[in-house]
Amino acid sequence: MFFKTNLLIPRNTSIISPVSVTWKLTYGQIMNWWILFRPGNPELAHIQVLHRLHHVIPTSPDEWLTADNYVFGIPDRYNLFEDPFELTIYGYNLDVAFPHTVLFHANVLPPPRPRPQQFLQRLFGQPPPEAGV
Repeated sequence: MFFKTNLLIPRNTSIISPVSVTWKLTYGQIMNWWILFRPGNPELAHIQVLHRLHHVIPTSPDEWLTADNYVFGIPDRYNLFEDPFELTIYGYNLDVAFPHTVLFHANVLPPPRPRPQQFLQRLFGQPPPEAGV
């Protein structure tokens, strides 16, 4: 499934009190991300994406993602297997004149199905004898 959202960051929004939006997704695995910083944002708007308290993009809590007229295509897998199936996007804006909007897209696929041997191993705690392991 394809999901999208955006974050409107008002002008002069401080890093101390960033704005946020909750991005409702679904059970599955995020396979690809796209984050679009529109033209006219000379690296003044900054964002972070978190899953609960875990920093997803960027992975370091001290970093923020920013760009001008650039699309970040991130071919990364991220599991959303526990409820709530949502991410929180935070942003701040150093621009004192204009607000900025950052666009987010993600492709969420169902998780891969376990192979029968994996299922039996989880069920019994060891590989079945006929698996040859």
